[in-house]
Amino acid sequence: MIMPVRCFTYVLLVIPLHTNAVIHDFEGKCATLVRPWLRARYGGWLWSSTSGPSVGKSYILKYEYQEFFANQPAWLEEYFDHKNKRAKIKAVSLGVEFVDIYDFATQTVTSYKARKPSTSGWDPQTQDECGIYDIKTFKSQYLHMGFPCASKSSETCRMPTAEQALRYGGSYKYSFKRSVIDPSTRNIKSKLYTACIEDEFLNGTYESYYYWGGEDLSFPFPSGGKEMPVYVEQHGKYWNHTKEHDYRTTKNIPWYLKDPAFSDDMFQIPPSMHCHSYTKLHEFPAMPGSFSFSQEEIGFTLNSAGFLEGGFSPLSFKRIWYSDNLTYARVDMNPSQEDKGGPILKNVSGINGHVSVVFDFPYDLAFLAHSANDECHILPIDKDFFLCNSEGNKCEKISREKLFGMTGNLSYKGKYKESGIEGETWSRLEVEKKKTKMKLRHEVSFQAATPQVESKSARKEFIPIQQADYRERNFKGER
Repeated sequence: MIMPVRCFTYVLLVIPLHTNAVIHDFEGKCATLVRPWLRARYGGWLWSSTSGPSVGKSYILKYEYQEFFANQPAWLEEYFDHKNKRAKIKAVSLGVEFVDIYDFATQTVTSYKARKPSTSGWDPQTQDECGIYDIKTFKSQYLHMGFPCASKSSETCRMPTAEQALRYGGSYKYSFKRSVIDPSTRNIKSKLYTACIEDEFLNGTYESYYYWGGEDLSFPFPSGGKEMPVYVEQHGKYWNHTKEHDYRTTKNIPWYLKDPAFSDDMFQIPPSMHCHSYTKLHEFPAMPGSFSFSQEEIGFTLNSAGFLEGGFSPLSFKRIWYSDNLTYARVDMNPSQEDKGGPILKNVSGINGHVSVVFDFPYDLAFLAHSANDECHILPIDKDFFLCNSEGNKCEKISREKLFGMTGNLSYKGKYKESGIEGETWSRLEVEKKKTKMKLRHEVSFQAATPQVESKSARKEFIPIQQADYRERNFKGER
């Protein structure tokens, strides 16, 4: 089985790099500033400040990004959700998508790359291209831009403001210069705001030009807000380990919206992807010692394009009672055909409908009753039954962790909705190399903690939602 994936085609509006050579607002003052480790901090004292448009507390920004020394532009998208302490930056270039997702609440960053469009729902080439990292020590493998910690000296990484992320407003003092209509703004009537930016995150100083449109946003498609920056140009210097580098970038912006409504799926990795975790910051919820739960097993098949083929097939329904302290367990089920021919049940004929099995593990016995008659069958426990740990010579009661699929090298994946319930998901990737190469992605999902039970320690509730196994066979390298 393979997982579905949505495929998108990104069409970039390729605009030649434009340098507005008529701008001489700074008269070299930005360029003459000394290196940042030798100068005292200043607050826009070189020129007066003029109140410009507000960027709000959160935003969505989409633009074509061009560096002066790069041969290829990239399409970038920024999602900045200050209320929920999360942000995402996505770049698409030459058919490859690079994404960094910052979760300031959990102090992690999820970073991945993927081909666009993917050839199927599984896309095995991307399975090892995702990692989860501690936000304080994170260095992106793919992107040199991102969302830095607002305070480097703090033990935790505090989310920056929208002004800090955009280098506009707040402590960045801009001055209104004039109204502009020219090719750099795609002939959109704009107001030009300028500033000399001392960028403590980039460790550099550069001239910044923000062109804000609002009176004539004549796009033939939705563009977000009624007032938005349509073009940004920044150029100057930055320093890396005392070595000086040129900094020159442009942004052609067709979409900007401040303080928008966000959804969780904006900050999720593709459902078909597995991420390797390099942090212990997100642990499993704490488990109770005794519990009962119901589970429904369904099967489905996806075609080579990742779409559902033939619908869902209910396989079985089970209700399980389990105690970590007792030597008994019970399962009630409406067995599938596979269950009827499997361990324990295959020794009883005429099973049709409801079945109850009670396990006495010290005596290695199972007591089975089914609705077809009033008989009770006393049978030896088959160590291959799903409530057994089959690694020994006899049935040992399965552990709580193995019962819920919580063993192995599972990595936290994020929040998803399963059957309409918001849950947190962990995944594990396995590859079997035999005559037939099999890839298996195992996932477990638990109901997301409510704000009342969230804490820095273990969670106070344990509500499993789903276990899922996705398999794909590759024959001679073909999917």
